[in-house]
Amino acid sequence: MSEKQLLLEARKVKKYFKVNRKQELKALDDVSFTINKGDKFAVVGESGCGKSTLGKVVLQLYDASSGAII
Repeated sequence: MSEKQLLLEARKVKKYFKVNRKQELKALDDVSFTINKGDKFAVVGESGCGKSTLGKVVLQLYDASSGAII
């Protein structure tokens, strides 16, 4: 059996946007997953659930508020 080769890992990723001085929008809250070589991976959900924000954090177009992308 061959060892899996890690391609991408997200660990407890959070992305919050400041709405005003007192409020913030939680776009991502504790998202974790791993993608290994040969895996198929999909992100599905309702409109406004954070799919695009997750993609932008993974691509480093947005900085994560906390957590790690490896």
